[in-house]
Amino acid sequence: MDPSVNPVASDELTRVFVSYAREDKKWLDRDYRFNLIPFLIESLKRQNVVFWFDKDLKPGDEFRTNIETEIDQAQIALLIVSQAFLNSEFIEKYEMSRIVDRAKLGQMIIVPVLVEPCDWSEYPVLADRQMVPGAMPLIDFTESDPKWAKVKSEILDGLKTQIKRIRAAQALVESQRRKDLARENAGREADERRRAEEQAQLEAKHARLATVPAVEAQPVEPVSIPEETKVRWEPTPLQVGQAARVILEPIPEVPDAQPPPPETPEPEPASRTMPVWGWVALVALAALPVFGAVRLFQPSSQPQPPQQALTQAASSPDTNPNAATPAAVPQGAGPAEGSKQSVQKPDFAAMSRQADALYDQKQYAQAAPLYDRACDGGDAAGCGNLGLLYANGMGVAQNYAQAAALLSKACDGGYAGGCVNLGFLYENGSGVAQNYSQAAAAYSKACDGGDARGCSFLGDLFRLGHGAAKDLEKATQLLTKGCNMGNQFGCDRLKQIH
Repeated sequence: MDPSVNPVASDELTRVFVSYAREDKKWLDRDYRFNLIPFLIESLKRQNVVFWFDKDLKPGDEFRTNIETEIDQAQIALLIVSQAFLNSEFIEKYEMSRIVDRAKLGQMIIVPVLVEPCDWSEYPVLADRQMVPGAMPLIDFTESDPKWAKVKSEILDGLKTQIKRIRAAQALVESQRRKDLARENAGREADERRRAEEQAQLEAKHARLATVPAVEAQPVEPVSIPEETKVRWEPTPLQVGQAARVILEPIPEVPDAQPPPPETPEPEPASRTMPVWGWVALVALAALPVFGAVRLFQPSSQPQPPQQALTQAASSPDTNPNAATPAAVPQGAGPAEGSKQSVQKPDFAAMSRQADALYDQKQYAQAAPLYDRACDGGDAAGCGNLGLLYANGMGVAQNYAQAAALLSKACDGGYAGGCVNLGFLYENGSGVAQNYSQAAAAYSKACDGGDARGCSFLGDLFRLGHGAAKDLEKATQLLTKGCNMGNQFGCDRLKQIH
C-alpha cells in the first residue's frame, strides 16, 4: 500500500487488487520508464483509492492467506494480462477463481489491461470483458512518450469510470443503512418514552395510595322500624282482577256508552251501576301502584330521520360516491347533466421522463418506482431504464435476471437502448445464459433503431468471430457506421482492423 495515501476510514476507500505474473513486474516498477501501476497510484491517491499487490507482503506473512484476504476486501481487480499471466497456475487456481466468484456476485469489477500479445480471447473471463483501453497491447504504445502518455491517460479514465460506479452504489447502500438506523433509533426512543410514561403513571398512583389514611371499619347497628310506622298497601281482589284484564285483554268497544253525569256520586258496591269506560279508568288508576312498569303514551326516544334526508344521503356523490341513485326520486331532484367526472389516462411517457430527471440527479431509488409504473403502462424506455438500474444495482437490489427480463421487454417495444444493454447481458452471460448469437440479434435491432453502440458492438462480434463466422468486411462496415454516428468504441476497433 502506498504510504502517501490519505488515511481515511476503510468504508470510504476504494480498494484495487493488482493481479500480475512475476515476468511482468516492470509495469509495477517506479524506475521503469513506461511504468503503469505507480502512475495510477500517484494519480488516484487523493481520491482515496488504494492499490495492493504482493510487494506489500512482509517477511513471515502467509502468502496465500494474505492474497485471498485482499481480494475479498477489494472492489476492483486490475489484471496485467500477458502470456505469462495466462500460463501462471497460481493465478488461475488461487487468484482468478476467487476474483471470478466475487464478480459473479456483483461484489467486484474486473478491469483487464493487455500489456503484451497473447491468446487472451480463448479465456471466457477475458473474452467477455472490454480491455482497457482496448485490445491493442501496451507494448505497442512504448515507441514514444506521447503515445504512452495518451494510452495511460485512457487507462486512468477507464478506471475512474468504474470507481464512480462503485461509489454511487456504495452511497445508495449507505443512505439506506442510515435510513434504517434512523427508523430503528426512532422506534427505540418511542419505546423508551412509552415505558417512562408508564413508569411515571405507576409511581404517581403509588404516591396517591400512600397519602390516603387507613379507615378502620366501624360496626353498623341495625335500625329497627317500629311495626306501627310501617305502611303496607294491599290491592283488593277487584283491583287485581281488573288490572290483569287491562293488560291481557283488549278493551271491548261499547258503542252505546253514555257520558257520565256532571256530578258523579261516590260508587256504591251493590246499589249503583257505572258505565264501562268509567270502570276501565278506575281499574287503570287502581292498577298503577302494582304495575308501575307499564308506560302509557310514551313517545319514542329515537325518532326516525325524515325521508328527504335519507334520499339526499344516498344520492349525494360527496357522501357515497359509489351508491346507486334511489329508484323513487322526485322529478328534478337527480344529479345535473355533466356532473360525472371523467378519468384521465396516466401519461406514462411523461412519467418516464420524470424518472429520467431523478436519474440525472442520482436519485435512483426515487426513479425506480416511476420507471416501474411507466413500464407497466407500456413505455418501452421506462422498461429499459428500470432494467439498467437492476443491472447496476442502483436504487434497487442488483438482479441480472430481472434486468434481462425488463431489457427484453424494452427491446421488443422498440427501445434501441434496451436492445444494446440486453445484448451486453447475453454477451457476458449476466442474468441469462451466455449466447453470442442472441447478443448479435439484440445489437442488430439496436443498430437498426439508430443506436451507434449497437452497430459498434455488433461489428466487434464479427471482428472476433463471436456468434457468427469471423467476417472483417462486415465488421468494418458496422464499426464504420458506429464510428460515423459518434461512438468512439467503433472508431477504436476500426483502427485495429486497419
